Amino acid sequence: MTRTEKRQEKRAQEQDVKRKKLEAQGFTISSQEYHEKRAIANRKSGYETPEEEKLDRQDCVEAALKVYQRTLPILLNRLSKIKDPRQPKKLKHSLTVLMIYGILMFVYQMSSLRDANKEMSTAIFFENMKVMFPDFKTMPHADTLSRLLERINVEEIEESLLELFEQLIKKKKFKNYLINKSYVIAIDGTQKFVRTEKWSEEPLVRHVGKDKHEQYYVYVLEAVVILENGITLPLMSEFLNNADYREGSSDKQDCERKAFYRFAQRIKQRFPKLKISVTMDGLYACGPVIRTCRDNGWDYMLVFKEGCMPDAWRESMGLIRYTPENQEAPLRRSEPGVSVD
Repeated sequence: MTRTEKRQEKRAQEQDVKRKKLEAQGFTISSQEYHEKRAIANRKSGYETPEEEKLDRQDCVEAALKVYQRTLPILLNRLSKIKDPRQPKKLKHSLTVLMIYGILMFVYQMSSLRDANKEMSTAIFFENMKVMFPDFKTMPHADTLSRLLERINVEEIEESLLELFEQLIKKKKFKNYLINKSYVIAIDGTQKFVRTEKWSEEPLVRHVGKDKHEQYYVYVLEAVVILENGITLPLMSEFLNNADYREGSSDKQDCERKAFYRFAQRIKQRFPKLKISVTMDGLYACGPVIRTCRDNGWDYMLVFKEGCMPDAWRESMGLIRYTPENQEAPLRRSEPGVSVD
């Protein structure tokens, strides 16, 4: 037996011990094969020749190009209708070119404008862009895109994305990738950036450190569509805005729940007949949120675990004991690789 086979056998034995241990504790193992979280393979590259690597990269580019050719024309056509705030006689790059450049910054996960200028201005990258997008005459500077986004109506960009999503729904592109024939929308908040000085009325404020100094930060609620194959598609964003909640009360702030109610109203107005299932964390485990989902005709799944909100957890445990008929299954602790039937 080779060393690799011995390692695989030992790992299988360890997993079998863990499975039996979990079953002895009362957990129900899902029908899928139990496995630990996979790490990055600790091995060398599988390419044996430069030609083999080039061929594989070319296949990846061609596959990506097919996706771009199908979806980008619809999106770019809508983006081209956005009013350009720049002076027409001084334009070097069209609005469409700058939008493509911004999309590619997101696709290649550029961490900053300076990083984009460094990585996306090489000769090879530019030649590839000209092949895929003939409108590229010269590669834009990242600061040019930044100045455009400062002046453009960014809500029109989100509207363009929503129109693309509607077109894909009408063409039934998601039909084979829905979960229980429903569009699963995950909603969660994320912090964008933090400053020690107050630059406008919109950001939230908190007090940190021993001296409780003020810290201002931008927080946004994001909604993404999750497909059965694991792909996630951005849908909408809702910024938490303190400017509307400071009037008449110095300590009143916007929060994720308030943003959720605005979010739910926008989604319902935009997709009134779409079968939707929303999934959220324990912060939204409250009556008004559940009532909003039911009023909108949405299914919902809230991940609520011990330690998230102690008072709400104790109340929910008490209600479960007094209303056992409302339980679908005995209450069990969830762990990775384990599902409760």
